[in-house]
Amino acid sequence: MSTGRLLLCRCVAFSSLLAASISASEPPHPARDVEKMQLIEINNGLNAIDIEGDDSSGLVFQAHRENYNAHSFEHVTFYHRETSAENPSINSDKPVWSVIPFFSGELKEKDSLETVQGADCRLRDWVVLRKRGEKRAPLTVIVADRDFGKTYVDKRLVTFSVYRLVSNRDESPGFPALYFSQVDQFQSKQTYCDADVALRHELGLKLKFPLERNGIDE
Repeated sequence: MSTGRLLLCRCVAFSSLLAASISASEPPHPARDVEKMQLIEINNGLNAIDIEGDDSSGLVFQAHRENYNAHSFEHVTFYHRETSAENPSINSDKPVWSVIPFFSGELKEKDSLETVQGADCRLRDWVVLRKRGEKRAPLTVIVADRDFGKTYVDKRLVTFSVYRLVSNRDESPGFPALYFSQVDQFQSKQTYCDADVALRHELGLKLKFPLERNGIDE
């Protein structure tokens, strides 16, 4: 091998090693510190919740979508109430309920969240959190997504997407007054069939409902 090629290989190897070292030494995003957060229970139907953490009116509505097979799912939307004094664009003397959508890192917008369920495992689920001991803290939502793989019962890595509430005080075009923005995304260290099991094992969340033993995530 020529001297030039040898130096090039060494430089590439060193660059790769340096990049890996920097990546490994980077501290985790603060949004992953779920130990300082508490779970907010969301039940089927209407949930009156202070979403912004400022004693304002907020609603979270969860509904069941029956499928008459193993793939029924839960559907949830977030709302806040605005007045013309808060938002001059509202042409009404009465308060108006507005949707709080979700924006991903690619600015893809979703106006709601849905679970993805199979007979044995949930491929997608989500949790609502608030900073522990701070009633005036806004909500954080973490969505856990398991790659489908080949079947519903495959064990795959789970992707966690963290969303924080953002107030559009500058009235930036294309964005509502309030929305959830994705601030972090990371993968599980192990593979799972059930996203809820991943939320419990990887993030240490004590989910309100008991997890069924699926015989896969043991």
